[in-house]
Amino acid sequence: MGLMDRINQAKCATGMHAGDWQWMAEGACGQSRTCTRCGNVGTRENHHVTPWAFAADPANPCLMERHCDRCLGGETKVQHALEFKYQSDLRVDKPDAYSRYQRDCLRCGRVDKSMI
Repeated sequence: MGLMDRINQAKCATGMHAGDWQWMAEGACGQSRTCTRCGNVGTRENHHVTPWAFAADPANPCLMERHCDRCLGGETKVQHALEFKYQSDLRVDKPDAYSRYQRDCLRCGRVDKSMI
C-alpha cells in the first residue's frame, strides 16, 4: 500500500469521503453519495431555502416565512420591530420611584412591559 492509499484511507476514516452528491428524487431535498475510495454510502438533506420575508397576512403583520424551492417545505417565525420607551411609575406605598421600560412593536402594536 502506497502513501497516497494510506492518506486516502485516513481521509475516509475521519469522514472525508470523496464523490459527488446526487439527488435521490426529483423535487425532494434528499441526496446520497457513494464514496469513490471506500464505497461508503452517505445521505443528507440539502434544502434551497429562500430568505426570510414578511408574510402577506394583515392579521399578523410580524409573521415571517421562508420555504425551500425544491420540496416546498417551509417554516415561520414572528419578528417584532420593538421600540423601547421609558416609563416612570410612582408607587404610593414606597417613597422611591422605580422605572420600567415598555417595548412597543411598530408593526403590530404589541406592548411588552418588562422590569429592567
